[in-house]
Amino acid sequence: MNIFGHKLHRSKKHSSIVLTTLLTVLTFTPAHAQNPSQPGELRFAVYSNSSAEIFWDRSTDNVSVVGYEIQVNSDVIGILDATSYYSRDYMLGDAYTLSVTAIDNEGNRSTPSSVSFIGGERTAVIVEPPTTEPPTVEPPVVTPPTTMPPVAGDGPAAPGNLNAQVYSRTTFELFWDREQSELLEYEVFIDSELVDTTFGISSTQRNLTAGTTYNASVVAIDLLGNRSTPSTTTVTTPGESAPTPPPVVTPTAAPMPANAFYSIYSDTSAELFWDRAPASASIIDNEITRDGVLLGNTDGISFMDRTRTVGFDHQYEIVAINVDGERSPAAIIGTGMFIDGADDGGTDAGSTDEGTVDSGGTDSGVTDSGGTDSGATDSGVTDSGGTDSGSTDGGSTDGGNTGGSPIVSAYTPDESDIVDVESFYDEDGYDTVDVIRVDVTTVTTPGVCTVDDLSGCTFEDVLADIDGDDELKVDIPIKVVTADLPDDGSVSNAELRQRGGSSRLFPQKSFRIKLDSKEVLWRNERRLQLNKHPNERARIRNKLSFDLMRELPHLPSLRTQFVNLWIDDGEGPVDYGLFTHVEFAGKEYLVNRGLNDDDRLYKIEFFEFSQGDLDNIQIDENGEAVDQDRFESRLDPKRGDDHTIVNQMLSDYVDPTISFEAVFDKYFNKNNMLTWMAANILLYQTDAVTHNYYLYNPVGSEKLYFLPWDYDGTFHPEAELE
Repeated sequence: MNIFGHKLHRSKKHSSIVLTTLLTVLTFTPAHAQNPSQPGELRFAVYSNSSAEIFWDRSTDNVSVVGYEIQVNSDVIGILDATSYYSRDYMLGDAYTLSVTAIDNEGNRSTPSSVSFIGGERTAVIVEPPTTEPPTVEPPVVTPPTTMPPVAGDGPAAPGNLNAQVYSRTTFELFWDREQSELLEYEVFIDSELVDTTFGISSTQRNLTAGTTYNASVVAIDLLGNRSTPSTTTVTTPGESAPTPPPVVTPTAAPMPANAFYSIYSDTSAELFWDRAPASASIIDNEITRDGVLLGNTDGISFMDRTRTVGFDHQYEIVAINVDGERSPAAIIGTGMFIDGADDGGTDAGSTDEGTVDSGGTDSGVTDSGGTDSGATDSGVTDSGGTDSGSTDGGSTDGGNTGGSPIVSAYTPDESDIVDVESFYDEDGYDTVDVIRVDVTTVTTPGVCTVDDLSGCTFEDVLADIDGDDELKVDIPIKVVTADLPDDGSVSNAELRQRGGSSRLFPQKSFRIKLDSKEVLWRNERRLQLNKHPNERARIRNKLSFDLMRELPHLPSLRTQFVNLWIDDGEGPVDYGLFTHVEFAGKEYLVNRGLNDDDRLYKIEFFEFSQGDLDNIQIDENGEAVDQDRFESRLDPKRGDDHTIVNQMLSDYVDPTISFEAVFDKYFNKNNMLTWMAANILLYQTDAVTHNYYLYNPVGSEKLYFLPWDYDGTFHPEAELE
């Protein structure tokens, strides 16, 4: 929402309603004689180079205070019915003065309270209400100690309820309660050594030793430098401790990108490739220059340049940068020499220039004698915009989209990023486009087929089960055999039912096969989810979408398989044609990826992130659904029964006093959200707004990740506007 040219950071649907109501009241109500009191104890906290938050105590009035007008450097940005204002739009080093004015329901205004700070300076100040001129508040200069100092006699109260959550063998997080009446800084000590300072109420400790007990202490510090008594706790990391940890070897520089080469696709375009550095090198960025001019950066292993000069063999340099900011020696490709007559086609991509890295030899480039390559990269995927879809590129940038200007990746590495191993999608017998045969034999005896007794249900009853929302779920026993699941001699080994929602009304049905055994599985999966896609004549959109998404970072895809289904219902096998199996997101989905099988997975049935949704997903003190049917009408839990996180996320989201940014940063991962939205836009997935996706919440984490689901309606051309 934009007000007077400034962004108001309260991205809720009702924000505009509140603001409109306030402005109407203030405009058309006559003034009252008494003004509200001045907002008290205005204070601020700077969280990063671009984000900060101000806080104040509520004003009083003889009638009713309805809001607080916020000004940034004298520009009014809006009116909030809250006691804090958060923004992420500050600039490092710039000075800001923020003022807060209370307004009552008759339009009377208080004396404003003001506070000033410098963007990016991580400090905090409380400003007392001014009399004539605001007093100058000089924050005390405190040199952070390396070990725990003595406690001052009049210090603040010790942090309350200090506790820890252990996330892994090497990571835990400390939590404590804040004394709400004061703005405090906290020092965190591990085994009496200072490891962190924060204005928040938690601190994550990483790179710890497995099987080790740590003594943790937290000390509160007020603005005068007074220190509290420490709150203490002990935390033990799981696993066995190593008697002698291996020596830590600090490299003098990041390793040079190995095996760098390029492919020239046309007169003006070429793509650079290099090997991914080992994880121990901690490479987070690669800097690409051409003829001494920076083209861009990428955390991937390829880079597309579309601004080459015709007839010129440019010289490229690739420099790797690690987490400590150390730069590698440059991997050099090309000669930087003019090639006479080479402007009639360039170097053919089929003879990829294997320019030896920094060898000093000249790269003559093979002159194109047969035309220009259309743009297919080594991965076999046509490059349509500069991102290398054949590598796990966290944002491979195109040096030509802006005439050679560097383009910064949209991705910022974060400790909460979700990682999916690309090779996983070719394991357990999966391949890209092969079709396997699945044979099903029904094992039924006609008879009673009701909600209470399914013993007499037949295949005809399965086909007639066109209402997926009623209580009757027709399952029949079957024998299923595939090349991956050979005949074990049993009479039946699985159940068959119809699957889908509105697709049940079509003559061509989709089916679910669930194996009876939890140990003898098909490709380490218990379910075959066979989708017919009756509205999609090509029968490829769903599989193609998931196969493309498997190349994307930050967005786990699903394994898919084309299936030719044959069903024998007593009169011999009948060919039911081509189906697409899509991996079921449940227990095996987690186990096969090495995740905790107690992690939470929610299939979205109908979810608008609204108060109505919150009313339907109420939970008890154990985090379990109060009304299971109402809960599943919005979120269908496929794993886990503790729904505390998703409930708390929605509670915070609909709370008008909590900003959207605060909710997003706490509960979601930016890279995951960006990738999911970009994939939906590029694939033209228009049916994933209120359903057709999953939310994934790992145990021990507050993060909720978007996972894709149901892409048979993609790749439609966008309608032209009249």
